[in-house]
Parts: sequence; C-alpha cells; structure tokens
Amino acid sequence: MTDLQDDYDDDFYEDDFTDDDEDGRGSSKLLETSKSIVAPKLPPKRTKAFTNQTSVNTHRSDKRMPRRVEGRVQSSKRRQHMSLRNQYSELSINYDEILKENKLLKQIQKRQERELDKYNNPDEDLPRLLDANNYEIAGLKAKNKQLLFEKREQDDKLRRQHQEIISLKEQNKKMTTLANNRKL
Repeated sequence: MTDLQDDYDDDFYEDDFTDDDEDGRGSSKLLETSKSIVAPKLPPKRTKAFTNQTSVNTHRSDKRMPRRVEGRVQSSKRRQHMSLRNQYSELSINYDEILKENKLLKQIQKRQERELDKYNNPDEDLPRLLDANNYEIAGLKAKNKQLLFEKREQDDKLRRQHQEIISLKEQNKKMTTLANNRKL
C-alpha cells in the first residue's frame, strides 16, 4: 500500500451507523442501504508536479492530522444526513397515515349526512312515513281513550245490574219465606 492509502485508512472514520436517535426508533433499513451508497472517496494520487520538494520530508502524523479531522467532519455530516433522511421518512409515513385518516373521516361524515337527510328531507319516504305513523298513533290513542270510557260505563252498568240482581234475590227470598209462612 502507498502512504496515501495508509493515511486514508478507515480506522479514522465511523461508518458504522448505529441508531443514535433519542427515542431509539431509527429506521435501520434506511441506515443499511445508506452504507452501500456512501463510500469514502480517495483523494487523487499526488505526483511530483503537485508536491513541493520541501514537504517531502514531513512527518506522517502531520499529514494524517488534517485528514482525521476531515474524516470526522465528513462522518458527522453523513450521520446528520442520515438522521435527517430518517426524520423525513418518519414524517412522510405520518403524513400518509393522516391522509388516510382524513379520507375515512370524510367518508363517515358523508354517510352520516345522508342518514340525517333521510330524516329531515320532506321529499323522502321516511319523513312521510313517520308523519303517517304519528297520525295513526294519535288516532289509536283517541280510539283507546274512547274504548276505555265505554268499558268504564259498561262496568258501572254491570255493577248496577249485579246489585239489582242481588237485591231482587233477597226480595225473592223474603217473599218465598213469607209465602211459606202464610202457606199460600
């Protein structure tokens, strides 16, 4: 391996995206797919034309230090990008659920309005039938009241006749005892 590839080693990058969300509900599927998409790019190889003769003898750690920081910044940006992507996917899922719920609520509202129209619309059969039924109930109540009155009158008449029969039986008994006493 060359020095540049050693300097650009993956030990300094944190590509292992884990679920660092506060609520612990991160989408692991999105994270797994992003691993294959996001790959570190190697810088172009330096040739002598691009390098300075004086900087050839610099220490290896001096070259790695800015790359470490750059790698950490890129890793942080990738994490932030993945976090935003996950938030976006959650929000789009929530949005779809809200749209479905809204559609269902509109259907329920229309159904209930149709049911109310059946009761309130004078052109429909149901209000006409209800009015006819109410009229019939009022007529039956009046007839019931009249029949109860007639029944009371018949009960009173029957009671008077029963008392008259009892009194006539008593008179008949007295007369028969009187006739037997006189032997008529």
